[in-house]
Amino acid sequence: MPQPCSDPDSLLRAINDAVLAMAAELRVEPILQRLVESARSLAGATYAALGIPDGEGGFERFITSGMSEELMAAIGPLPRTHGLLAAMLTEIAAYRTSDIRRDPRFEWWPPAHPRMKSFLGAPVLSKGQVIAAFYLADKCGPRGDRHRERASLRAQPRAIGR
Repeated sequence: MPQPCSDPDSLLRAINDAVLAMAAELRVEPILQRLVESARSLAGATYAALGIPDGEGGFERFITSGMSEELMAAIGPLPRTHGLLAAMLTEIAAYRTSDIRRDPRFEWWPPAHPRMKSFLGAPVLSKGQVIAAFYLADKCGPRGDRHRERASLRAQPRAIGR
């Protein structure tokens, strides 16, 4: 799989590789992890996550890429669905900012959480309803084509028939 900030010409190959790997997997968790890793790589982000809400103010699943297990343990429990994380679960449009901390919906990070700057949030829709959201932060290198980044995020869930 391409690393963040890799050559943009690898986009099609990376999507194809991700789709083939997902088609061969029968368990959900590895498929979701592969989606997050592919989204991170394709968007050229340092960090990525897929949040699936539990309907009770938290996340049923919050799958990350770009953070070690040790760092995740130091950060603590799964985030709650508040602030910018919650906004991506209620809005049907993607949202981008060059500095997440300047958004009025930004609240705080736990002490061990990396201090992120750029942010792209993209809801995952099924039958017009938001069922999850991709969160990408700290894009590497110069800003790329935002239409291409969003298209790669939209292609991920469609590849598994959502």
